[in-house]
Amino acid sequence: PASAAIQRLRQDHRWLERNWRELGPMVDAVANGLHWVDLDALQEASEVFTSLSLDHIALEEGCIYPQVRTRLPDRSTRDLFRDMGLLPPAGVAIPVEGFPG
Repeated sequence: PASAAIQRLRQDHRWLERNWRELGPMVDAVANGLHWVDLDALQEASEVFTSLSLDHIALEEGCIYPQVRTRLPDRSTRDLFRDMGLLPPAGVAIPVEGFPG
């Protein structure tokens, strides 16, 4: 059912956020040439984050997005994200990465 999927997606968001708090500083350090990063910890955290992200996206695309498109067929994904407060109002520039087109 959709309600169970929504609950799982909400939990996923909490886990992704928690995992990114651990992973993000390591990624930034590597990107900036710093050498304090434990590469085994980076690999493990990356694998967890990637796995959870892929499962999360599959659930969104397989269950949630089709229902949204069916219920709101005349709305673009960008409009839906904007209405949910995930994008700035129309006419305001947004970063390219991380947002649906």
